[in-house]
Amino acid sequence: MKLIEKESGAGYWVSLTSESGQSHTINLNTTDRQEAERLVREAKVELLEDLGRKLRLTNEVVSLIVADRNTTCSQAVEELDKWMAQMARSDRTHVNTIQAIRRWMASSGTGSAPVGSITEEHINAYINDPSDPAKRGTRAFRLAAIRKLFGFCMRRRYILVDPSRLVAVNPRLLTHEQLETKHKATFTDAEVEYLLAKAEGIEPPSITAGFFRAAIILGRDLALRLGDICNLEWDSFNFMTRTVRVWTSKGGSRVEVPMTNRVLRLIASIQTGDHKYVFPNEREIVNDVNRRALLSVNFGRFLKSAGLDGYSFHSLRATYATTMANQGATLDEIAEALGHKGTEVTKAYVRKPGAAKVAMR
Repeated sequence: MKLIEKESGAGYWVSLTSESGQSHTINLNTTDRQEAERLVREAKVELLEDLGRKLRLTNEVVSLIVADRNTTCSQAVEELDKWMAQMARSDRTHVNTIQAIRRWMASSGTGSAPVGSITEEHINAYINDPSDPAKRGTRAFRLAAIRKLFGFCMRRRYILVDPSRLVAVNPRLLTHEQLETKHKATFTDAEVEYLLAKAEGIEPPSITAGFFRAAIILGRDLALRLGDICNLEWDSFNFMTRTVRVWTSKGGSRVEVPMTNRVLRLIASIQTGDHKYVFPNEREIVNDVNRRALLSVNFGRFLKSAGLDGYSFHSLRATYATTMANQGATLDEIAEALGHKGTEVTKAYVRKPGAAKVAMR
């Protein structure tokens, strides 16, 4: 801090230098030097400057101490893996997130490195690798997975600063093809009817007879994920309002969608001894870490045998979204029906770009 007089009789100013080295001057609005010195003294400017330097020193010391911990990236990922399992995160999201982080560690060679030693360069080199053919959406997912790891490490106090927050997907490094959104495959009404006819009694012995047919109807008419269908409760159905309310396993979003007549007929035809769950057998399968893939794998085989290779159960959700768009729904309305927290993900579900209206704000 330095007290200066701009010009003779023009008054006194105080000059300060910030931590970045930039100089700043503040007009004290007085031509009396004793008054200027009193103002600076009472404002405790020098004390504040000294306190600022001490706080910076404290933060740097703490950062060094924390960064010196022995927790490696691999160990942190193992802890994150266990935590996500305990928090009942969506199985697919859980597995894909951990796999994405491990691929980054393998590529960057950071598995044995302490978490506190990782910088944005370790992450940026992987996310924005110009030789990688991955599309923007894939890179964004990878970055989100890495951020989940470092956010977890901050909560565990392994680090004070999240290096991943300084990284973003750089679109300038990507080709037009990499920037384009790949739209999910959708079914025509005729193809859905064809699948319903083919699905009669084709399930393997471990899956309840008729489940695939029921899942096709619920996926197409309610836009529910396969896992959410398996976990459906009888209380999810409100026959007074003809709606279905579900707390989704992915993201924990609440969705409420109207029931079609086809869904009403289906629910009325289901007979089970379980008073809480609609599909108790499939619920056990989908919540068993060793068996959960059985449903999606066998459904994929069913689609392939039906001559619809390249489609997945998710195509039913995309069909629902595209139908809403063609009926004039906005992207916000479609996102709400699908349980998406934003419309960026929803765009990939609408087969015809521009079909969904953008809500006027």
